[in-house]
Amino acid sequence: MSDLHYREHAPPPELAGRVECVWTLRSRGRLPAAVLNRVLPDGCADVIFAPGEPPLPGTGPHHRLRGYAVGAMLRPSSVWIAGEVDLLGVRFRPGGAAAFLAVPLGEITDAVVPLADAWGRDAAELEARVLEAPAAERVRLVEAALRRRLGAGRTPHPAVERASALIARSHGSIAVEALAAQAGTGRRQLERLFAEQVGLTPKAAARVARFRRLCGLLRARPEAGWSRLALECGYHDQAHMIREFRGFAGVTPGAYRREHARVASVQYTEAAGA
Repeated sequence: MSDLHYREHAPPPELAGRVECVWTLRSRGRLPAAVLNRVLPDGCADVIFAPGEPPLPGTGPHHRLRGYAVGAMLRPSSVWIAGEVDLLGVRFRPGGAAAFLAVPLGEITDAVVPLADAWGRDAAELEARVLEAPAAERVRLVEAALRRRLGAGRTPHPAVERASALIARSHGSIAVEALAAQAGTGRRQLERLFAEQVGLTPKAAARVARFRRLCGLLRARPEAGWSRLALECGYHDQAHMIREFRGFAGVTPGAYRREHARVASVQYTEAAGA
């Protein structure tokens, strides 16, 4: 992965509650060979701009798009990156995208849609400005667009914000009934709100949060035993952990650990347990 440079830009304070980061992925010239990027569920929705060459044809529904939105995922996506790579994305916190996107998040779960379908008005102008701007100016342009959209008064439901924060703090180790009670709403209402503003059920969002913690621990502690990891992440046992991991990643934890040792990861870089 030495030919690829991945960087996460912390959002300004006024966006930090809803935006996890603005990230960039660029290559130092053309890649000598295609690189596998295994994108895993993390509970987040992203908006992505592709000023450089698109991924290899046929590796995903977005390979011809220059601006697109990716909904929260329950399945992994493998994309082969090739050529001269130049990508910029906004990763929203779980529930945070509802303040910016003009589409119910449940409509784009496990899907990639053109930016115009998700952003709505001004999408074409925003896409053109970002794609035409020098690389050094793109993050500022995107953050300014996010501030304008946030200033238009779009606000996720308070119960979604409270429940999403509880899921994040517990790394998914919280029952849905307790989640609804602490968020100040009923279970059915919380499920309806999550479908609209997160794109996942509360239970699925908690499972993804637990999976994301496990991924971080696998990267940070490559020698840790499976039983220990299962206990730390709140799984019933090792078999439960492996079954859940395979469902979200498409491979076993052991295969993921070996793959990461070879090609590293460009999805996110937060410290395990953060």
